[in-house]
Amino acid sequence: MPKKRPRNDTAKQVPQVRIARPRGRPIQLRYFCKKENRELRISTNTYDEKEVEEQRRDLEATLRLGLSTQIGKPKDFGPAMEWSDFREQYRTLHLTTLRDQSAIHAESRLDISERIIKPKCLHDMADPITLQQL
Repeated sequence: MPKKRPRNDTAKQVPQVRIARPRGRPIQLRYFCKKENRELRISTNTYDEKEVEEQRRDLEATLRLGLSTQIGKPKDFGPAMEWSDFREQYRTLHLTTLRDQSAIHAESRLDISERIIKPKCLHDMADPITLQQL
């Protein structure tokens, strides 16, 4: 009778990365992080299946090596949030819930205020003098 090979414990340590397709959003990569004791979700910022599969393989390799999975620099929230990040988050979280015409009008208002103020971060728009100018 052939001997059984000992199980490789490293296979248990590397989390399984799965692909999730939330409705109305780019495809996500998800895995369970034992350090944080929760499922982490990473947006691929694309709908292309081939590109997502490549990103999944890269993420699994990164996890296997034990490297950080943070993509890019950590994003600020609140007043220090970059204006472009705010616009993207507002577009994906809020405007997708509105009717098409309402979303177009909201985008138009933001474009006009952006042209007048030229904000770099969200704090630039919350300044009382700026709001008075607007």
